[in-house]
Amino acid sequence: ITSMQDVPFSDCFNVQEQWVITSNNGVDIRLKVTAQINFSKSCTFEYQIRSKTISTLQENLDAWHNVAQRAVRISQRQRQRQRQKEEQARQQKLLGSMECV
Repeated sequence: ITSMQDVPFSDCFNVQEQWVITSNNGVDIRLKVTAQINFSKSCTFEYQIRSKTISTLQENLDAWHNVAQRAVRISQRQRQRQRQKEEQARQQKLLGSMECV
């Protein structure tokens, strides 16, 4: 639950977010984000608060998605480089054993 102290009318509402990350095969990842805006008392700006909260949550989700995609690409490149190094080491070991014969 997110409560904002420096936001106008923050004493009237809070935002409850739930982020659930699942994987059914260890490779594909699914992210499900839900949010609920809870008003503790009546507020004349409820529509504006809901609208701004939803747009801010969407911006944050988009930013998180971009960072996650970059992290996945970096991880994939690192794994590929590691596989290449392992293959080169295997080939060198194989060549070294052939020279000794």
